[in-house]
This record gives sequence, structure tokens and C-alpha cells, in this order.
Amino acid sequence: MNGGTTRVGRGVRALTALALCVLVLVGCARLPLSGPVMEGDPIEGVEEPGVRFLPAGPIAGATPEQIASGFLEAGTGTSSDYQTARSFLTSDYAASWNPTLRVLVVRSEPVFEFDGVSRVTATLDVVAVVGPDAVYRDLPSPETRTIDLDVQSVDGEWRIGDAEDGLVLLEQQFSDVFEPYTLNFFDRGMRDLVPDVRWFPDYTNAPTRIVDALLGGPAGWLREGSVVSAFPADAIRNGPVVTDQGIATVNFTTSFSAAPYERFPYMLLQLQQSLVGVGKIEEVEIAVNGKKLDIEALTSDQVNTDYPVSSTPLVYQDGVLGYLSGGNSVTQVEGAEKLASVLPNLEPSRGVLATDEGLGAFLTADGVVAIPFDTGQPVPLHGRFDSVVPSIDRHGYVWTAATTGPAVMAQNVTERTEQELQVPGLAGGGTVAIEVSRDGARVAMLVRDAGVVSLAIMAIERDDVGAPIGLGTPEVVAVGVGTAIDLTWVDRTDVAILVEDGRGASTVRVHQIGGGTDDFGAIENGVQIVGSNTLVGLRTVDNQGNLFVPKSNRWQSTGAKVSFLVTQA
Repeated sequence: MNGGTTRVGRGVRALTALALCVLVLVGCARLPLSGPVMEGDPIEGVEEPGVRFLPAGPIAGATPEQIASGFLEAGTGTSSDYQTARSFLTSDYAASWNPTLRVLVVRSEPVFEFDGVSRVTATLDVVAVVGPDAVYRDLPSPETRTIDLDVQSVDGEWRIGDAEDGLVLLEQQFSDVFEPYTLNFFDRGMRDLVPDVRWFPDYTNAPTRIVDALLGGPAGWLREGSVVSAFPADAIRNGPVVTDQGIATVNFTTSFSAAPYERFPYMLLQLQQSLVGVGKIEEVEIAVNGKKLDIEALTSDQVNTDYPVSSTPLVYQDGVLGYLSGGNSVTQVEGAEKLASVLPNLEPSRGVLATDEGLGAFLTADGVVAIPFDTGQPVPLHGRFDSVVPSIDRHGYVWTAATTGPAVMAQNVTERTEQELQVPGLAGGGTVAIEVSRDGARVAMLVRDAGVVSLAIMAIERDDVGAPIGLGTPEVVAVGVGTAIDLTWVDRTDVAILVEDGRGASTVRVHQIGGGTDDFGAIENGVQIVGSNTLVGLRTVDNQGNLFVPKSNRWQSTGAKVSFLVTQA
């Protein structure tokens, strides 16, 4: 029982601890980039088969390092509440160990060191953490962490008597074992659904864990804005979610009945939007102590569940604003004729159009100018040379920012009011790009701090009439190698970032809010990226005005040339 440092590789573990995993094809998804995340419809594109791990338990005569290594490896086996992983523990600790408390996602195999007495220390290269709320967070850079596993002899065999709760998984293991699910909450006015991605293992009990997460409320960073749940704080699930012939029944205790009746349709909608499409769930019912409740469903007039825009690119081309509908043909935007007529005089370089709000906002040499559809009269908003491309939210506010500072200005063109919003924790640097999500609850920004550009996602706090009054603590995400120059919302849960490498190549990276980041091809000298409704709806433009569309994992020129793409808000 000598001390020492050991790196136990997969091959060694397979031979010494019989921890070779049996890979069983199942219908789970890997880290998503090809479409929406478990919201009802299958993920777009070809679904890769997932894997299920069946790791082996401890073998006789295993060393403390092998027991520690086998225990961490067994975290891939979710069956029977991690029964295999618990077999590496003493009976007392096996009864109390909580595998769901957190997950440390590591880049490389842990290194184990036994002190020769009773402790094995595992050194980890951590790249992401999933907390007890099942929220995934990438670390800005890999962190070296250590965890101690106290070992003791039980009937002549080493077992772990104490360690940290939770799991340690390699990146690929995490991708194979865990799946992302989109929970749905409401904005403060209960008019718009706001997505909240969480990560759970083992699809067989995912519906129950989804309901528990809904009852726990929005993720902490979303709570700092105006995102709320329809469920009362004292709502208690009564047993697991039961699915029969496609109908999932969510049973609650008696206290659930005390909620205001007008809230029941909203609770049902939250469950429907969060559960339909998970496994074989097609419908959702609510019951109290086993008795089904008859709840009238909400209509689309009462709550917005999606925010589609035209899949046809909106462009500004040689002084003409419109939809690019084949070749270089441009179709005028209905209702925006007055706005379109004044644009050439402003010589815009970028812009955004919100047809539902009847408003456009454009970046010009003199700053940001807003143009209402009905008047066609330009309204100067942010008269600074250092303005970035503006954004428009669903409440009709134009968002502007400057390259020389992190503060954001939200302005109501109709009422001629404005609100300056500070970005918490980002006192220096400046803004590279800004875009508000179509649900109006979140804002994505590229911010420069100490010369490094990062992605920052924040919840928006609004007052009773929808006016933005504050920003929550940023969820800051490193964009990887290169310098980010533009961003756009891909869909409800994903943001695409255009990153230049300084040598002429511009890579598209897609970040899932509450998930990871992956490359999505590159173009030469890319300068702009704009989204619509899906990943395949992304469009990029190079510095010559050539328009590109995604084709598998590369970008293909359409043959069209534009002055710039116009964001559809």
C-alpha cells in the first residue's frame, strides 16, 4: 500500500478493474447543434445514435487508485440509481452518496495519488460544471481541481467511505450519458414563454426530473430578470410522472389545489411545452391525488410560444430593402414602403427590422437612427461614431451600445423615453455586438474586457408595462481561439458567433444557452452573420458582399451579393 501518482487510462482500467463499458445503442441525442433541444419535434438533421454504459463493479484485490478510478468511471452507469458506482462505496456511504448534486466535466483522464494510508486524491482538468439545478456552465478556461476520496478496508477489500457528492465525466462521456431538455417558464406578464435548458441523464426518468426542475423555478441567472413560473412555491409532486399510450400524467399533492384556478392553464402549458416530445409523450394531464383535473388550454392569442420570422433573407442591396427571393431579386417588405424610401439618404451600414412592431433601426455614419413604418421619419437615437448595430425587442424598444463602454441604452421611439442599463461586473472595455432574444427576456452581447472578447448572456428585468429597467448577472462564455466580431440568435436556445482568426478565416461557432459551444464551419473574410429560425436558416456575408448559406459543415455561396443582411426582430 505504497503512495504514488497513477494515471489510470481506459485500457488499463478495462484490464485491471474490468470496467470496460458495454455500449448499447439507444435513441438519445448527443450534444445538440442541429436543431431545437427536446421541445417536441425531433432534432433536425440525422440523429446520431447515443450510447448507454454498463460499467463493471470492483474486482477482488483492486488497489485504492483502481477503486477510485473505477468509482468515477462507474458514474457513466445510471441504471438502478447508479447501483454499480455505489458498489465501490462502503454500505453507509453508498446510502447517502448523491450523484445528482453536480457533474464535473473533465478534458482528460484524472490523475490519482494514494497517500499510503487512507486517502486517494484525484486531480482533474475541469472544463464545465453541471450544478444541482441541472444547469450546464462552461468555465472560461480549464481549471485544475482536486477531490479527495477517503478509502478504508472492508472485509479485506478497499472501498470508499467518503468523497464529494456528484459525478466526474469526460467530455465524450457527458455527451453520451446526459441529454439537454428545454424547460419553459414565463415572462413577468405571462405573455411569452422563455426557454431554460437543463441536463439530465437516463431518459427513462427524465420526465420526473423535468417536473421537479419546473417546480424549482427558473435558473438563477434568469430569475435576476423577469422570468417566472406559474407553479406556486408549495406545489409538491406526488409520485413519478407516469406515461401511458403517449399521455403523461403529472400527479400533485392536495396543496396544489389551493393555487388560483386561473393559474392552472398556465401550469398545464408549462408542462406541455416542457414534456411533449420527451420519450413518447404526446399529451400531458394534471392530477391531484390521482384525480385528473379538467383544465382549459390556453390559446396562441393568450401566450406566445414561438417567434418565427421569414426564412427568406432580409437584405439591403444597392439602396433597396427587401427579401432576397431567388438570385438577386428583392421583394419589398409590406408596410415598410416609407421606411425603405428614406434609407438610401441615410447610407446605412447595418440594421434591424421588427415588422410586428412596425419599426426599423439602422447604423449610419452619424450613429443609430430609428424609423417607424407609419411615418417614415428618421429618429436619431444614439448619435455616436462608436455605436454598434442596434437591436429591437418585442416591446418596441431599440437597444444600442458603444464600442467604447459596456453600458446599454434602451429607447422607446414612440414615447421618446430612454433607459441606461449597466452590465453588471463589466466595468471596462466595450461592446462589439448586441441582440435581444425574440421573447424579450434575454440579451446576448459580445463584450470586450482587457482586450478579450467574450459572449455575455443576461436576463432583462422589466417593469409592469414591459420597459427594461435592469440587466442580470452575465453568463460569460469564452468564444475560443480568435476574435468574435458578430453574433445572432439561431433559435430560442442557441446563439451563433462569427469569429475571425486574423489570417482571413471566419469561423461560425454555435453556443447553446445553458450548454456547450461547437464550430459550424468557416468562410473566408466573413464580416456578418444573421439568423432566422433554425441552424440551417443562418446566413453569412463576406467583405465583398457575397452571401453564404450552410451546407452540412461548410458554407456555400449563393451567388447573390448584398450590401448587408438585415436582422429580423
